[in-house]
Amino acid sequence: MTFTATTEIYVYYKVADANLAAALQAFEQALAAFSEPRPRLLRRQDGTTGPQTWMEIHGGANAQADEQRLSVAMTPYLCGARHVERFEALR
Repeated sequence: MTFTATTEIYVYYKVADANLAAALQAFEQALAAFSEPRPRLLRRQDGTTGPQTWMEIHGGANAQADEQRLSVAMTPYLCGARHVERFEALR
């Protein structure tokens, strides 16, 4: 797959309740080493209990490298797999 500066990477995964604080801390610590634009972290707003669904949004020239670095940082806190999707701007 070809990666361009206009490619955005969306990664979603689940984090168990017991790991929420540690996962957020790991994300923030990893983020400190990133250049702009930094990846964004979102949480699914569904009102359910149990594992939370989180999404990372990566963009810019370093998006692919940033995604790979965050994968290493976040994997210990996940329950299940990271799902990675890449999108290109149409214009």
